[in-house]
Amino acid sequence: MNPRGALCTLARMNQVADPADVRSEHIEEWREACKRVMRTYKAWHAADPDDRHALYVSFLDALRAEERAAQRVEHDARATVSADSRL
Repeated sequence: MNPRGALCTLARMNQVADPADVRSEHIEEWREACKRVMRTYKAWHAADPDDRHALYVSFLDALRAEERAAQRVEHDARATVSADSRL
C-alpha cells in the first residue's frame, strides 16, 4: 500500500462524511420501524378476538412506516453510489 493510496481513501471518507449522519439516522429509524413491526405483529397475533382488529390496524401502520423508512435508506444508498462514482 502506498501513502498516496491511503490519502485518497481518507479524502473519499471526508467527502462522504457529511451525509453519513443523515444516512445513519435513517438506518436507525428503519431499524426502530422494523422492531415496531415485530412488536405490533406479536401483539396482534396474541390478541383476544375483541382486540384483533385494532391491533391489526396498528400492525399495518407499522408496516407502512417501515416501508417509508426503508425507502429513505434505499434513497441514501443510491445517492452514495452516485456520489462515489463521481470520485
